[in-house]
Amino acid sequence: MSTKNKKFSWFLLSGKALTWDVLCSRGREGPGRCYLCKQSCESNFHIAVECPFTQAVWSIIEDHLKLNNLWYGESLSVCFKNWCFISDVVLIKSLPIIVLWFTWRARNRFCFEDLVTTPAQVSSYSLGMIKNLPQSLPVVSIRSIFVEDIDKTYAWGYFDGSAAGDPMICGAGGVLFISDIHYVTFKAGLGLGTNNYAELCALKLHLRLTRKLNLDKIQVFGDSQLVIHLATGKYRLLNTELAMILQDVHCLADILANVSFKHIYRERNFKVDTLAKAGGSIIEGSWSICEQKDATMVETFQVF
Repeated sequence: MSTKNKKFSWFLLSGKALTWDVLCSRGREGPGRCYLCKQSCESNFHIAVECPFTQAVWSIIEDHLKLNNLWYGESLSVCFKNWCFISDVVLIKSLPIIVLWFTWRARNRFCFEDLVTTPAQVSSYSLGMIKNLPQSLPVVSIRSIFVEDIDKTYAWGYFDGSAAGDPMICGAGGVLFISDIHYVTFKAGLGLGTNNYAELCALKLHLRLTRKLNLDKIQVFGDSQLVIHLATGKYRLLNTELAMILQDVHCLADILANVSFKHIYRERNFKVDTLAKAGGSIIEGSWSICEQKDATMVETFQVF
């Protein structure tokens, strides 16, 4: 299966394939209706699931494979999940990607070449491609998402930075655990910048919060390998603006009796990532600090 097939499936799942609803949202003018069924408004979900043409293709395929109405769902991602339950055979699980690709080609042939492709042809192309795929697929290594080793005899915490939009609005977030039931979260507005700027600022604020809480030891975890290596001194930084922030990080770390910086994968940091994204909506130069202790929560807004 080609990379082109996989990329197109990703575009459909993301709602970014250039159907008429997407084109109209970008200011294009056109008929708006589906080229395949000529009945309904064309959208990513319509082409992939709702269109009578697509349903006819799947009906032929399901009859051939002796399956029963397994391409359904309220969203395209749900359709894929339903389909994946049918078999442990990798080739069968790959079939929706191929069917979607040939359906899209049939749509484009009519749109650009005024050539008609029937559902029978699309199903035939799809099944033919499945038969020509190799029976043994290469083994893909999957990274091991380990659980970080934490010494809970003293404080530990997580930080993250976020940069999104055009121009890129930055936010920082973090959580500092004094114990399993006593912790402090923060989110901060950083203004315009890059993702590395946001990550470094988040680490700096995390260390400032450590000092603010009168802690002298902290284990810090972050999902930016670059920032972790900068903090430990493994990497050097040439950017002048970021170097000043990194210098502040090192100064704050030197004040503490014991500080360690360790990298974790983003899958272990998604809650702090949410805080960082929320920080982008806070006024630049201010942060929200929320302390949770003994089922009591206190939130304050301050300028940093």
